[in-house]
Amino acid sequence: MPMRLKITIIFLALSMAVFGLFFGMGRLLLLPQLIVMDRDEGVKDLRRVEKRFARDAEQLRRVCVDYAQWSETIAYLKGDNPNYAQNNLTRDFFSNYKLNVVQVYDKNGRLALSDVRDDAAFKPLVVPKFSDRGLPPNHPLLNAAGDSRGGAGCMEIGDRLAWVASVPIRRNETDQVVGMMVFARFVNEAAVKRIRGDVDVDFAIKPYVEESSLSDAKRVWQSDASALYDDGKSKLVLYGRLADVSGKPVRWIVSQSPKNLAAAGRELLGNVELSVVLTTLILFGSAYWFCGRYVVAPVQKLIKHVQWIRQSGDYSKRVGEHHADEVGMLAEEFDMLLTNLHRSRDARVKAERRMRDILQDQIEMVVRFTPDGEITFVNPAFARCFGKPESAFIGRTIDSLVVGEDRDVLVKKVHELKGDELGPEFVLRAALFNGEVSPQEWRIRASRNQDGGLAEYQATARTIAGAAVTKTPVRPMPILDIGPMVGDFTPGPTT
Repeated sequence: MPMRLKITIIFLALSMAVFGLFFGMGRLLLLPQLIVMDRDEGVKDLRRVEKRFARDAEQLRRVCVDYAQWSETIAYLKGDNPNYAQNNLTRDFFSNYKLNVVQVYDKNGRLALSDVRDDAAFKPLVVPKFSDRGLPPNHPLLNAAGDSRGGAGCMEIGDRLAWVASVPIRRNETDQVVGMMVFARFVNEAAVKRIRGDVDVDFAIKPYVEESSLSDAKRVWQSDASALYDDGKSKLVLYGRLADVSGKPVRWIVSQSPKNLAAAGRELLGNVELSVVLTTLILFGSAYWFCGRYVVAPVQKLIKHVQWIRQSGDYSKRVGEHHADEVGMLAEEFDMLLTNLHRSRDARVKAERRMRDILQDQIEMVVRFTPDGEITFVNPAFARCFGKPESAFIGRTIDSLVVGEDRDVLVKKVHELKGDELGPEFVLRAALFNGEVSPQEWRIRASRNQDGGLAEYQATARTIAGAAVTKTPVRPMPILDIGPMVGDFTPGPTT
């Protein structure tokens, strides 16, 4: 695989890993936290609205407490103040306290007084199932008679939502309860607007429906009393259940966040991810160019120099360009290798020349032959003994130089060689080219290559001093006649 492709793959893998890490951190860690922050902020807004409503209900309860403990109210229930309504439930009373409903119940839960009006116009209002018969005796507002504080909250009066408060009628907490006083204040648009300005939260009050049909948006959070929806645009919508005094949900408080952190986060992450991709592409292109210019090109140039030196066969040549980087160090090391190789080659050539000179000047006869018996080298002493030039022996078989009866002895001695040890001396009768037979002492050594395989044999021979040189009736072999081999010179297994 080319170096440039490897570097490209590594850079792409690292870029994808960094982008994947950034994407995972943003989408899996940051966005959920933004959604939680949106939810928490929305819930805080919703709680501020609920607290503001509760404060209005508490103010209404305090007014109700004042009138429930008033002596004229107690006297009215006892029958001692028949003009209570005409004297006290006036236009100013309803307008100042922004009341819409005033009801008085006796201690048996029967409606004794009911006045339902518009607080602004002071016109009577008819609310079915409320103003005519009053509340049933088991209603939570009336059951609060045993509670010294009474009850407060919201409830539906007809189709309108109202804050209500009920307080036991008695002079103090130790006196006997003689009835219940109920005040109610409609939650109109003006009240919602006033509360919206106080809490600085954009909210609305909507009729209660089941949550399954509440919104087509995606719900991202839910609790027992609230649910958070993402409209997929720029805002989060938070729905809070508003229950009446009996615990029944009657309205939804709908609050919209002024900003959707999750949506803004998604948009921001999208822009950042796009920037990361573009930056990665720019960096990749730059890295690809710099890699080719400053890494791959020097390496390719070094490869061409090496190929040129190898093809020329002249190991005295050098790369010659040594830069202060890894490629320069590699070129320098390669030049040092060529220097050592050239020196080693010169030393080997000189050693071979000295060895050849030694062999040329050696008195003993030296002959080398392959495992097939083919002669590859003879020294001048060997050639002078047999009476022919050195080139006349190359290509002949070694057994053609031995008297026929001694050929088996030669083969046997070769097979008895162990490893690369020098074999023992033995006597052979050499068949000289002039037809004479010369007794000689021979010693043979096997030479092996680097793999341990048999390369060739080298035999040294000398004429036995004082031995008679005889004529043989056997016709000597012609100089170009390679005699038949009497046996295989390849040794068997050695021990």
